[in-house]
Amino acid sequence: MKKIMLAIVLCLSVSFASADSAQANTKAISVVIGALFDSLQKGDAKAAFELQTPDTKRLFSTPEKFLEAIQGCCNALTNTHQASLADLKLSGLNAAATVLIIDRSGGRWVAVFVMEQHYGVWQIDACHTKPFENKPVKSKPRKST
Repeated sequence: MKKIMLAIVLCLSVSFASADSAQANTKAISVVIGALFDSLQKGDAKAAFELQTPDTKRLFSTPEKFLEAIQGCCNALTNTHQASLADLKLSGLNAAATVLIIDRSGGRWVAVFVMEQHYGVWQIDACHTKPFENKPVKSKPRKST
């Protein structure tokens, strides 16, 4: 009986620890994404570039090239009025964060941030944006019995 109780206590400890870890990761990822929005709003290329993974930094090579690429394709990120984390999928040192965005002209967007953790710090590896389509779900008529 003592062994069963010990096993239950250990399982509960692990589940609480993983819940705490998930909350800490969610908060850390939210902070990084928020910092990206802030730096892009200010046009601070260096700050936005520092939030990226080493692979992304190598791809763009300079903060200025990175900011130019973002400004050329992702108006939702540079012209954000409001953003909220809608979903987060964690898998080890990787995550996908879905963020709903309203831009300054009222446009609605969905952005999926691909995140990686390097030496305990969450960084942005990629971001995919698309217009948010709020289409009603068509339901099939029920068969009457």
